[in-house]
Amino acid sequence: MGPPLYHKEVLRAPYIPPAGETNHVSANDWVRQTMHLRDKQRHRDRIVNMRPAIDDSPPVTLETLSGPNRKKIWFEFMRNRDIEHENIRLLEKMSRIMAR
Repeated sequence: MGPPLYHKEVLRAPYIPPAGETNHVSANDWVRQTMHLRDKQRHRDRIVNMRPAIDDSPPVTLETLSGPNRKKIWFEFMRNRDIEHENIRLLEKMSRIMAR
């Protein structure tokens, strides 16, 4: 991977001079700029860590299964897939209950 897309220097908060000087930056400006830089950094991190949204793997079909018991193997596969799906749902529900 190449050099980073940004420098850490950009993320530092700007210098705020004491009140009464002509180039005074208000706290709201400082907060707005800090939040903007944080959002910008978060966006860059998302872009760098982006994954494809389309599943391009070949589908599982009956032709890929071989032998005289293709139908039995297929239904066993489908049953196991459904069981895995239900297990994941149950774990999510349990984690939500534990988080309360």
